[in-house]
Amino acid sequence: MKNHNRLLWMEVQQMASDLNTDPGSIDGIPGPKTAKALKVILAQADPIDLGPIVIDDPSEDGKIDKRSAGNIESLNPKVRSIFEVIVLKGKEIAQAEFGGDYKMISGNRTYYEQNELYKKGRWGNPGPRVTKAQGGYSNHNFGIAGDMAVFDRRGNYMDSSQPAVAARVHKMVATWAKKKFGDKIEWGGDWTSFVDTPHFHYDNGLSLAEMRELVAVGKDVV
Repeated sequence: MKNHNRLLWMEVQQMASDLNTDPGSIDGIPGPKTAKALKVILAQADPIDLGPIVIDDPSEDGKIDKRSAGNIESLNPKVRSIFEVIVLKGKEIAQAEFGGDYKMISGNRTYYEQNELYKKGRWGNPGPRVTKAQGGYSNHNFGIAGDMAVFDRRGNYMDSSQPAVAARVHKMVATWAKKKFGDKIEWGGDWTSFVDTPHFHYDNGLSLAEMRELVAVGKDVV
């Protein structure tokens, strides 16, 4: 279907999914399943209130939202500007794709905070495993890494609700970042042992062991 409103059709598909009706993929491209789901929606006796379409902590064009800004501020001062432009590019891409948003939801972590994350999904603790690194064994512990997230127009966290769509956005951002910054940016989506598409970090040429040694004596890692 040419010249259709992709964003509108994504809203219809999401609405159908919320009503437990299979619309096919939530991609803004209507097909037979979407048409069938639309009939179900139209058959509803009462009007469906979509509610306001908002984004938490909305940012103005060309500006970083508060959540991202706080996480960027936690990083090593020498890499903050790099992460700022990555977030801004992510926002541009997410907005163009489906009117969404892109934020940095995690920055620097202490060894203690890293160990708390490591416990998830292990030793009887609830939830899935979210990291393979203990304290001192993650780039997040040295102020050179950030985890990003994709949000839809309602502010829903798409890395959880629609991981395939979120991963596609992260890949687009990573492709751009690697072209702009070359081998100075490493993307977790390129990893093989623990694929982590939201993860980006600055490659300072040092091993984790070397960074631990530098931090132990109060020296900079960048």
